[in-house]
Amino acid sequence: MSEALHFRVDGPGITNLIRQIYLYEDKDKAWNMIGTMGEITVDQCIKVFMGDAEFQNPKENDGTLNYVTKIDKEWKEEDQKQANLTMAKSIFIQNTMEKDPLSKKANEELIKTFAAKLYSFDYNGHSYTYKDSARNQSMCPHCDLKAPDGSFWRIKDKGYIGYYDFKQGEVAVCFECPECFEKFYYHYNKNYVLREIKGDE
Repeated sequence: MSEALHFRVDGPGITNLIRQIYLYEDKDKAWNMIGTMGEITVDQCIKVFMGDAEFQNPKENDGTLNYVTKIDKEWKEEDQKQANLTMAKSIFIQNTMEKDPLSKKANEELIKTFAAKLYSFDYNGHSYTYKDSARNQSMCPHCDLKAPDGSFWRIKDKGYIGYYDFKQGEVAVCFECPECFEKFYYHYNKNYVLREIKGDE
């Protein structure tokens, strides 16, 4: 004897499940799961992962899902905390394996300054998040465009916007990429930036 089963997919539930898998478990698994959602694009997938879009059920609740652009502030905050945790863990592991005393001391200084770094802030009419952080300071984090000199984005380069002062000795040096026009930043010592600005005048 066979039995037919009927079920409906819950939009917020599947959104949360995919995000949790992406952030805490297996990114490939999350990509495979979200890839079953019909004609969804790569850009739309990324927006779901990052809390800029979600799946919702239509009013008639017929089991279908709608893709809706909607910012989830709570998820974005959790996502950022996890990114900070991942970076801190990486630094800690690197430091425990380091044998060279000078390198170990440098890592310890990095660990100290890490806690003071902020990855979300508003500057010059734009809201920056950790996704805009150019941890590799030689390229745009959005399109990988290399800095004009190939090694470091500088205040004299086209696209320089200014710097946001965290008031803790660190600043965020902000740019608009001349290739993709996305905004990005990197953390830098405030005194170095002021010296560079003074030397550029």
